[in-house]
Amino acid sequence: MNLLLLGIALYFSWVCAEETGVVKDEMPRDVPDAIKRRIVIGQGLYAFGALLCVVSTYLSIAFIVLVQLNYAIAPRFARRPRS
Repeated sequence: MNLLLLGIALYFSWVCAEETGVVKDEMPRDVPDAIKRRIVIGQGLYAFGALLCVVSTYLSIAFIVLVQLNYAIAPRFARRPRS
């Protein structure tokens, strides 16, 4: 529940920052949408990790730790060029 409430607060604080003009105009147009998408996907992954406790508590903990490591390290995967 704590992660959900923090995610909601983070999302709405970003929306308020956009609406009040705190975000610089020089920012590329796709960045605000990417930030919102990252928040929503992160919350979904944490929710999935919490639901995994029905299967196994250890699996749930391992998944949540991996999600946190992914966001902390932010590995870059090579993308194929679009044709």
